[in-house]
Amino acid sequence: MESGSNYREPTIYLMHADLERTDDSAYRSMCPVCGSGILLVMRNEDMTLSCEDFCTECAQRFIYMDIKPGRFF
Repeated sequence: MESGSNYREPTIYLMHADLERTDDSAYRSMCPVCGSGILLVMRNEDMTLSCEDFCTECAQRFIYMDIKPGRFF
């Protein structure tokens, strides 16, 4: 899959708790679309968790339905 290839694809809604984690983090997950990129769990300006995220490789956008905006963990 080419880097950034899913940039214009529709946003996918999913549960962060259902994703496969990387070996080194409880928050970083493997991208369920391309399998080689990572979802980092973005933060808002006030450092609270953002429910929006994107893959570092294919640029697929995601909305986590189980992360409420404004939470710190």
